[in-house]
Amino acid sequence: MNVITRRDLIVGTVKTTSALGILGPISRALGATPSQTEGPFHPVNQDNDLTRKSPNSPPAIGEIIYLYGEVRDEQGRGLSNAVVELWQAAANGKYNHPGDPNPKPVDPNFQYWGRDITDASGKFAFKTIRPGEYPADATWTRPAHIHFRILRPGFEDLTTQMYFSPENDHEQELLEKDRILNALSPADRKKLIIEFRLAPTASHLEANAKVGFFPIEMRQNRQT
Repeated sequence: MNVITRRDLIVGTVKTTSALGILGPISRALGATPSQTEGPFHPVNQDNDLTRKSPNSPPAIGEIIYLYGEVRDEQGRGLSNAVVELWQAAANGKYNHPGDPNPKPVDPNFQYWGRDITDASGKFAFKTIRPGEYPADATWTRPAHIHFRILRPGFEDLTTQMYFSPENDHEQELLEKDRILNALSPADRKKLIIEFRLAPTASHLEANAKVGFFPIEMRQNRQT
């Protein structure tokens, strides 16, 4: 398939710096992004637009989101050429993997996995859909989340998960009961819960598309 570059994704829509204008101040608190379990099921298409499998294919089902971020070191400096991978469930909470017990159907038009490389200032970008919640077992439902893996020479590999700031009481309850998220300290949980806001009309994004910013801090590899 044709690789969709960051230029294809952003030019004609909204630049990262423009997106940040609607999000308010970005947290610059020091402290490495907490790691979390890798989680299930990441396919292998390699671009940063998950909403279509190719530029001319039908769109995936779900709420479109633009996820911008920055990978930085422990001093707050942006890290260029970091590989950022993500994988997630579709809008209905289904992963594209035969090991997923969720009986809901796979979305044939959703890519499920994406990859981007940070630019000179450490920025990355993805266009995707808001994933659905899904049952982890009979007593526990996982809230909407996206899995990340970040790789950069000279730094420890980081695998983590990003969660969505709750928009209603049900979503708040799922976050409060999530066993993986709540294994972290309150300060570390805060680093992984990201607010998404409607993009301004001047950005020319799709109607009702939302934009969020996920700052990621990596630890330097201190092994000798």
